[in-house]
Amino acid sequence: MGANYIPENDYPSNGFKPFNGFDQDICTRCEHYYKMLHDHKLTKKPFPPQCEKHIENKILALNPSDFPTSQEYNETAIILDPIAWAQAEFGWEPRWYQVDFLSCTSQYKVLRQGRQSGKTAVMIMAMLHFAVTNKNETILVIAPYERQVTNIFDEVDKLIQTGTTIKDSLKRYTRTPSRLDFFNGTKILGFSSGSNSTSGSDKIRGQTSSYIILDEVDYIEDADVDAVLAIVASRPDARIIAASTPAGWRKKFYKIITDKNLKFKEFWYIGEESPKWTENTESFFRGIYDEAKYEQEIHADFAEIGEGVFKKRHIDSSIHDYSTKDTGPEPNSDYILGVDWNKSAGTHMVIMQWSNKQLKLAKKVIVPESEYTQTDSVQLITTLNKLWGFKHIFVDAGYGGVQVELLKKEAMRNPSSMLDIKTNGIHMNQSLNVIDPISGEPVKRNAKHFLVEQTKKLLEDGFIILPRDEDTIITGDGQQGLIQQMRNFKVDSYSVYGLPKYSQGQDHTLTAFFLACGGFYWKEGDLRGVPYSKTIGGVEVSDEIQPQSHPSVIERENDKKAGWKLIHTTNKKEAPSPLHSRQLPPSSVSRRNGLSSNKRHLDQIKNSTLSRQNTNSYKRNKF
Repeated sequence: MGANYIPENDYPSNGFKPFNGFDQDICTRCEHYYKMLHDHKLTKKPFPPQCEKHIENKILALNPSDFPTSQEYNETAIILDPIAWAQAEFGWEPRWYQVDFLSCTSQYKVLRQGRQSGKTAVMIMAMLHFAVTNKNETILVIAPYERQVTNIFDEVDKLIQTGTTIKDSLKRYTRTPSRLDFFNGTKILGFSSGSNSTSGSDKIRGQTSSYIILDEVDYIEDADVDAVLAIVASRPDARIIAASTPAGWRKKFYKIITDKNLKFKEFWYIGEESPKWTENTESFFRGIYDEAKYEQEIHADFAEIGEGVFKKRHIDSSIHDYSTKDTGPEPNSDYILGVDWNKSAGTHMVIMQWSNKQLKLAKKVIVPESEYTQTDSVQLITTLNKLWGFKHIFVDAGYGGVQVELLKKEAMRNPSSMLDIKTNGIHMNQSLNVIDPISGEPVKRNAKHFLVEQTKKLLEDGFIILPRDEDTIITGDGQQGLIQQMRNFKVDSYSVYGLPKYSQGQDHTLTAFFLACGGFYWKEGDLRGVPYSKTIGGVEVSDEIQPQSHPSVIERENDKKAGWKLIHTTNKKEAPSPLHSRQLPPSSVSRRNGLSSNKRHLDQIKNSTLSRQNTNSYKRNKF
């Protein structure tokens, strides 16, 4: 990430292993870190962040004699501490890194966190604590797209309904537009920046706020981020939380992380820090992500820009000395056909051979553009199917929708061809459902992105074999070789939804290659044995690895024909953690085990209106 950037949580030096907490508290570590940066002349000031030190300092400053009763003292102390408040209100048990984040009082915070590690949860807790402890304020929640804003507000509303007192403080919740109003006059407003930075800026410009949350900020256009940051000009006391999993681009998110003079306190945590992370979870994500994507999504690390989608070393290691001109059908092999139809570039086909647990490019066929290209291509596929006996045929259903129907009708005339069963039409913009191994919920995956990622993963894992004669700029047929297309294939940018926008060029053979390789992975599952099953909505993956559920490729196909289906096993139930109340003695308020404790332990407060045993008389908007 550059020579001038030194992370506080140095995961690279730690081999990207989780720290699982630190011996020193957040403030001590932070002071040492910024002193080191200043000594290295990486900051202009000794301590750029603007903060009030540890959140407990506010509690330690309380004088018990100023309160009529110890109960009021206890209530005040808890309400000053967002973690103690969240525990008392929701029974929330924070993780060690969530304790660090909420204990920090920096005015500007940037949260770089891996997927499924509790990023949204901690922001919601911080936001709600501010909302109920401040009157007549406006909180802005800004995300790249409307669906994400709605999801955040729905999560907030569900959490409020589980609270002991906060639901009595909520005056109104509307989903469209996303808005929460509290009886104390504070409101939370949601905005989507949209893919067009101008429209996003127009909606945000003119707003005023004392608390701003930018979620998935690396997918928000810089113009929209600038419009939000301009709010600080009218509210110098405004607090900002900028959070995201990196998209990889060197934009505003990257700048506020690497330039420590901008006063943003960085919190970087990898996905493996989550207590819910297991070996099965890691196996799943390493199975579906390539190396770069895993670093980006799970380690929240910035991908290197410039190199293509396919790494040079992986391409080079896949190249073997053979020619597809000399290949033909072989016994004891399965063959997969990938087809990309194009109006101007003709029809591109690749035949992949699956044998000895490797996918080998067996044949490349290009049908030149003509008046009868599509009809000729359908006839050719029918002929090739007789010769090669394809196990699967994957075709681009965008431009080739009619051709898919023609292939399936061919099966009516010739049932033994089984073209109706073998042919799979895939729209590149359709979504596939993949079961999240942590939440157990289906998540949608863009079809093209899924096919590209799985092809890339197969290449990285050494499953793919390619002929050397495809590594040329121009082949004898006037087209770029497949390997050359792979070398030229890059990510130009990312959409507002976080999906990569790939470079456009001579990539039609490459598209057929994606369809064959990624489609084969889709049908057959992880080639190393992770259970996978095809459903109507897409792909369903089990997060629990059971050896007896790992049929071979042939056995899996037979099981599928027999109606076998693997049910995912993610819906585990966990016993709720017991809620502890914090006892606040008249003389001092402290956490057990000092400020470095991973949890805040609250001893029973028998008569406190904040205790879960007696909350009827407590009204948050009094404060």
